[in-house]
Amino acid sequence: MIDTSPATAAGRDQSGFRLFLGRLLATPAGWIGTVITALVILLAISAPFVAPSEPLKIVPTDLLKPPGSPGHLFGADELGRDVLSRVIYGSRISLVVAGLSIGLAILTGVALGTSAGVAGGWWDYLVMRLMDALLAFPLLVLAIAISVALGRGVFGLVLAIAAVNMPVFTRLTRAQTLQLKERPFITATTAMGASALYKVWRHVIPNLLNALIVQATTATSFAIIIEAGLSFLGLGIQAPAPSWGVMIADAKTYMLVAPHLLFVPSSALFITVLGLNLLGDALSDALDPRMLEK
Repeated sequence: MIDTSPATAAGRDQSGFRLFLGRLLATPAGWIGTVITALVILLAISAPFVAPSEPLKIVPTDLLKPPGSPGHLFGADELGRDVLSRVIYGSRISLVVAGLSIGLAILTGVALGTSAGVAGGWWDYLVMRLMDALLAFPLLVLAIAISVALGRGVFGLVLAIAAVNMPVFTRLTRAQTLQLKERPFITATTAMGASALYKVWRHVIPNLLNALIVQATTATSFAIIIEAGLSFLGLGIQAPAPSWGVMIADAKTYMLVAPHLLFVPSSALFITVLGLNLLGDALSDALDPRMLEK
């Protein structure tokens, strides 16, 4: 007799999670990406506790203090604000904007992609031609155009980043849905009279999760870059908010006399994007069905 008790099922789940975690951390890319990503998230969550001072606090006597100055490990900016504190709080802005925009892109992309794959016909044609039209534009140019149309601020920024990422999730979801709908268990469900919504929710979406997780990780790094780029151009987060893009834009004037103002936020942006990309590559291998069977 097969033991189907809750305790046994929980044990299998824990064992499967340990195997997945082992595969994820088995490569340098996996553990480096995991450590960087976890550290950035931890810093963002605990910013009020770990930041040396308030990110907007102006100290006129500390203007352009170099790194290593008393009370300013990474120096101070042109208004005497602590650079380390602003970078730590900037991670909050980057992760929140990226998380909201990618979440919206996933919800919209999954809805459009699954409906197009299941329904087919004119709806499939209409959705895919719309995605092709969005992909025809350079992504940064499209994000700039949408941000300008919607106005400056977080709302327009989130919608702009979601719009440029939505086609990727729509095409991915549609392709996976077209493959899954031919599987025997989907055919059997159809023969039993199940509705399209039930098939999508019960069978299609659970089988999409691995691909969506990997794509979401990579897309988050891209969203952080777009947020910084739009904020740098003055179309996203506005000063004096401690966005990394805003900090880099403000540092242009002081590049020669205070290079740390440019180096510190740029390094934070680079390390965060690198960590997410490494994590995405590792997740792609760890969640590969062929690896899961081993």
